[in-house]
Amino acid sequence: MHYLLRLVGVLAWALWLGGLIALALFVIALFREDRATALVAAPLMFARFERAQLLFAAVSLLAVGGLRLIEPRAVHSVIFTFFAVATLALVISATLIRPKLERLRVEGESAGPQFRHMHGQSMALYSLQASALALAALFIPAAMNRPEVKPAPMPPTPQPQTAPPAARPTAPPA
Repeated sequence: MHYLLRLVGVLAWALWLGGLIALALFVIALFREDRATALVAAPLMFARFERAQLLFAAVSLLAVGGLRLIEPRAVHSVIFTFFAVATLALVISATLIRPKLERLRVEGESAGPQFRHMHGQSMALYSLQASALALAALFIPAAMNRPEVKPAPMPPTPQPQTAPPAARPTAPPA
């Protein structure tokens, strides 16, 4: 079970962080190459990846939470905390920021100050997610190693007497 939870947790984490990085790189490149296409495609890319992120976040949290239950170690708590921070940023972005950005875009207000302000908030939340997931990466190798289980110390066994046996008493000379 340990192995399965570690494997699933690391795969979900890798897809989440890797997807965030790939999405940023693709959107930046798209805006540089073809702004008109980017204005249509980028919102769709963010919306679709947002759903995937929610899945990756849930799987990551469940896997590390499961590890914390069956093998309570500080490293699991640290990783869980970083995943929780990234998940919180994701949920705020998905529920409070992106829907408003989409509404402003549809209304043709994407050049306005409110859109720019909310876009900045969105970028900050994405940066927070990526940073929290990258910091978790520093602790993942330690979590992958199972702690050495040292056997309980054995009680000391009585040591045999090492003194030579006493000589038999002899009779005094006559």
